[in-house]
Amino acid sequence: MVLWDGKPVSFLATLHYPSGSVKKAIRGTRVVTLPDYQGLGIGVRLIDFVASLYKHYGYTYYSKTVHPVMGRYREESPNWQPTSKNGKIRKDTNSQKNYNGWASNQSLFSRKSFCHKYIGEPTNDEDYKLLDRIRKKLEEKADQDGLSLKF
Repeated sequence: MVLWDGKPVSFLATLHYPSGSVKKAIRGTRVVTLPDYQGLGIGVRLIDFVASLYKHYGYTYYSKTVHPVMGRYREESPNWQPTSKNGKIRKDTNSQKNYNGWASNQSLFSRKSFCHKYIGEPTNDEDYKLLDRIRKKLEEKADQDGLSLKF
């Protein structure tokens, strides 16, 4: 999550890669940046940072987007490598239905996908130490509040 003057303005959700064929892999599932903060590069930098953090832990980070600006950013970045699915128009049968299960407009699901793997450097030791201190403080605070929070 990215904070601006203490206010959350962007977050990134990830999950373990669902394929059993790829071990220790993470996939970015959603990045959201509030409208007033879009276009500043916050989202792509957040994704880069999280990908480098996962790489520090020995994971491979994958990302897919149909957003043309994010796709171009990765196409031009030395930190991202295109996968075999990059640039293809994908018509996944599961995504051709809306949330109610009804068939939806095919054009929404026939846009070019930008699919990449993070190949940049892992976070450096100083970044990692800072994140580790933040993680420990968050876990301590959660424990004091009777919550379970583990990273």
